[in-house]
Amino acid sequence: MSARQRFMNALGLSSWTGAEVSWSDRGTERAANMIALVLDWESHQITDERALSRLCGYEILTGESLPDEIPTDCEDDGESRDLR
Repeated sequence: MSARQRFMNALGLSSWTGAEVSWSDRGTERAANMIALVLDWESHQITDERALSRLCGYEILTGESLPDEIPTDCEDDGESRDLR
């Protein structure tokens, strides 16, 4: 399974992109927002545990670990990760 498909499965998304899917339910939008949050972490400083856990999607999508300053533990349990 591709990283894109694992990312979509973890977030419960059914479409990567498409006009028939609402903006917030597109994999492309979720990926872009997640990458932007990680790259500009100092501006956001998220403290909500659930929101932090969703950032683990960054690791699924990119294959890279989150920066150390982001306070969350992303355990890789394969394709079953649920980040909804």
